Amino acid sequence: MDYEAIITNIGHFGNYQKLVLSFLGFFFMASGIETLLNVFITYVPEFSCVSNHTHGNITYNSTKDECHLYPNNETGFNTTDRTEGSIACKSWVYDKSDFTATAATDMNLVCGNADIIPLIDTLFMGGVFTASFIFGLLSDWKGRKLTECIVLVIQILCLFPLYFIKTSEILIVLRFFGGISSVGIFSTAFVLALEIVPLAYQTIVGLYSQIMFSVGELVVVGIAYCTQEWHLLSLVVAVFCFFLLFFIFGFDESPRWLISTGKQDKAEAILRKIAKRNKKEFYVMLSEKPCEKKTAAVNGSFGDLFKSKILLNRSFNIFFNWTAVNTVYYGLVFGSATLAGNLFVSTSLMAAVELAAYVVLIFLLKKWGRKPLYSSSIILAGFACFASGFVKIWAADIVWLSTLLLLVGKFAASASFAIIYNYTTELFPTVIRNTILGLSSCFGRIGSMAAPYIFLAGAQMKSKFGVGLPGIFFGILSIIAGLLSLFLPETKGCSLPDTFEEGENIGRKVKHKVNCEDNKGMVSD
Repeated sequence: MDYEAIITNIGHFGNYQKLVLSFLGFFFMASGIETLLNVFITYVPEFSCVSNHTHGNITYNSTKDECHLYPNNETGFNTTDRTEGSIACKSWVYDKSDFTATAATDMNLVCGNADIIPLIDTLFMGGVFTASFIFGLLSDWKGRKLTECIVLVIQILCLFPLYFIKTSEILIVLRFFGGISSVGIFSTAFVLALEIVPLAYQTIVGLYSQIMFSVGELVVVGIAYCTQEWHLLSLVVAVFCFFLLFFIFGFDESPRWLISTGKQDKAEAILRKIAKRNKKEFYVMLSEKPCEKKTAAVNGSFGDLFKSKILLNRSFNIFFNWTAVNTVYYGLVFGSATLAGNLFVSTSLMAAVELAAYVVLIFLLKKWGRKPLYSSSIILAGFACFASGFVKIWAADIVWLSTLLLLVGKFAASASFAIIYNYTTELFPTVIRNTILGLSSCFGRIGSMAAPYIFLAGAQMKSKFGVGLPGIFFGILSIIAGLLSLFLPETKGCSLPDTFEEGENIGRKVKHKVNCEDNKGMVSD
């Protein structure tokens, strides 16, 4: 009897699974909190240069912009060009109506130091990129539970010092490791969640993880609203994560991982515990009957990908789509503070539409399949972002319209972001699946690291087109990705392909090649 049959027979989705998933939900929340934390830490409110600076017998004021002081002609400084003789501003006054203090205001990350903020966001995503390699290996080596504990400790150690730091250099380092912990805590909990439920429930469990992630985003907005000070905000989040250490005792190691590493006795003890909690009988002796699925040997390697034109083209298509989805999704996350209106309202709306997207997918994925939902979502995100960019340029006074379009863009981008992970695993054969998934993640992280600089490029443009540049760029990128995704095959109802031949035949009506029975759940590794 294989593991899938065992986990189904001992109460496929019983009390044990529900209890563990309730604990893991807090870890998904912690990832969402960590991800959106940057928005509040680096928030730049309205500001102005401290004016009436005097140097010698010349008085300067800042009526021209926020970053320079210009000579006041009343002092007798004779010039026809008021930019001549200007000096860089060294102190500013910040609007404190939303936040009394942020890292940006405390460290004056404006004007000449403004490029530090996108650097913080980029290195945060660099941490995410790094963690994609580290914690996958660590989780397979030392187990899911221990890895989750290690990641949580890293997260706590990155959060508590934020209460004390005074320099941007230390902030950059801490946010880099914050990015590492953000993806590590999510991915490890995600794998554990999938490994304790049968295939039929993996779609709902995967979406549950995304839902709790967006709930975490809403939670950090609430904490930020109550504290309105970045040191205190970081401290409250750190305390929340500290108490999660006790939640680790609420779940066991993954029995699937224990079996795969030859620890049948420990796996059997946990499976018996699951059966008892679910009020089922456990009758398989793993020590006598190794839990292995009998399958034919699958030959092939990553090098064979270059021999298959179909799969090679498909992989390039997927790599581009991962880049586009991550660029747009994280661009909208980091750019949520740039929406017009109140900071807390705008970030709450962005998180709420993300939550709504995941809930809607629960009802649509089984009916519509992966390809139509993914393609329509990413194209919709593109048109919404593109339109918002034009509205900001040509109709800047219609604030509600640009905000509405960006919310639609975030809704659609979140949906495509949730779909593409599982869609990728279903498009490639077993022998290269994890490699393709890892490479796809790398391309995606590169896109997310570039996203903050798109906003910086727009801000540094001297013309009115700068304010609409991010939306237009995200829109074009998304539409191109969506059109390319139309060349991908549908995988709904198809079991995972094992061989290159089966992978090539996905979506084709070829007998005895790919099993496309109407599976109940989304396939996931």
